[in-house]
Amino acid sequence: MKIGIGPLPGPLRKYEPMIKEVIWDLGVTGKTDEFVREGKVAIYNIENELYSKMNEAAKDTFVYRSIKNHLLKFIVVQV
Repeated sequence: MKIGIGPLPGPLRKYEPMIKEVIWDLGVTGKTDEFVREGKVAIYNIENELYSKMNEAAKDTFVYRSIKNHLLKFIVVQV
């Protein structure tokens, strides 16, 4: 999926700091711009599910896990 380097749109923008947090938690030190882009891909992949009736805490947990799983798959592909 081709994702630009700009910010996430509208209500999804609140998840940008979470992308950086996951990258930090995974210990990624290089190519962070690629990982930020891939984090945005993860957000876009789950966007429809974010509009469900989950409460905010459940959404945040779901987003964090989704970003982390996506980035771990990205790391495996890069190796």
